[in-house]
Amino acid sequence: ANQSDVSKQETVKSRVDPAVCDIQVRNLDRTVKRLHQQKAAIQKQLSEDENELKWNLEEIKRFELKREHILKQQQEHVVTLNSLSKTTSEYKEKLKHDVLSEAQTLLSQTRKAQRSLLKKEFVNPSK
Repeated sequence: ANQSDVSKQETVKSRVDPAVCDIQVRNLDRTVKRLHQQKAAIQKQLSEDENELKWNLEEIKRFELKREHILKQQQEHVVTLNSLSKTTSEYKEKLKHDVLSEAQTLLSQTRKAQRSLLKKEFVNPSK
């Protein structure tokens, strides 16, 4: 019975070689170290990406504010242009009316002057 126990222990010892275990532990340590480095690199990249996304969102907000400002200015310009167009139309109508009125006045004065001259000719004909 004792011999079979010793034989089993020798079999286990031969299977578990300390040098092989040391190599496996070193390999695992290197793998763990590499995985930690990869994790750190991934976390750094995620942080950079997050910062870039935040900056992009701020840029989008700035552009939206500019867009709103431009749209507001456009609306104000449309109101101003409509007002100017109305004022211009009203001014053109008034000017047309004033010119017609002035022309009628001048025509009336010219006719009166002609009649007056004709009367003078009849009253005092040229000799």
